[in-house]
Amino acid sequence: MTYAPQSTSTRQLAADLVSQVSDLISIESRLIRAELSEAAAKAASGLAFLAGGFAITLASVFILLAGAAALLVRLGMPPDVACFIVASATMVVGGILLFFGMRALKPARLVPVRSLDQLSSLIRSR
Repeated sequence: MTYAPQSTSTRQLAADLVSQVSDLISIESRLIRAELSEAAAKAASGLAFLAGGFAITLASVFILLAGAAALLVRLGMPPDVACFIVASATMVVGGILLFFGMRALKPARLVPVRSLDQLSSLIRSR
């Protein structure tokens, strides 16, 4: 049995290469789209659970605060004063949380300083 090499022209080989690369890119892009679609569905499901959990937790916080006011009334405090004390304490805690949250989200704190420093030192060294 003898081997008879096929004579495929360079032009045909280049055309085959371009065709195969094009097919590969097309297949990979479909795979990426499918994976992104799946990830989006998982994210939507997770967000729905988060929203439900947040709503129930928020309702429980309201009930807890009403219970704190009722406890103060039971201890002999007038209802309006009890509600005022609970609301004031809640506002102070909320204000502190808002302050730290706003401070953490300042644009200057979100800049990747170390990475930028490393990049600038790399650029300067070249």
